[in-house]
Amino acid sequence: SLALSGSVTNFTATTDYDVEADNFGNIYSLSLGFQVPLFTGFTNKNKANDYKHQLNSARLQTSALYDNIKLEIKNNYLSLEKNKKNVKTAEKNRDLATRGLTIAEQRYANQLGTYLDVQTAQLSYNQAQLNYISSIYSLIDSYESLRKAMGINFR
Repeated sequence: SLALSGSVTNFTATTDYDVEADNFGNIYSLSLGFQVPLFTGFTNKNKANDYKHQLNSARLQTSALYDNIKLEIKNNYLSLEKNKKNVKTAEKNRDLATRGLTIAEQRYANQLGTYLDVQTAQLSYNQAQLNYISSIYSLIDSYESLRKAMGINFR
């Protein structure tokens, strides 16, 4: 740091209180100061170490973020594959329930079965149809989740 200061002092040279022009004197002073720190207490080294630590921390966070994105994409892909299989299974169950309902209605029409058998078959068919629709919804949801994880815009 650099400092400049100055002062002007007026004084009187007499002991009595007579005010005359010759009884006053002036002192002028000007000073210049220059200061250089010799020891900073290792603050610069500590700051450099702190910045290195922050940089390493940011790199680790970036790496963890990429790993989390990869994991989310993988999980969503596996969920999509699972839901494709669930749709196929639900479709087969719906076909079986349709056949069961047809058989129960034919047995009832030929007086070989009861109306309760027909109602049970209808209930099974409705449940299979509901499961099929639910599996289609889960498939669409997992597909859109995968697109979102991959950064693809929604339609």
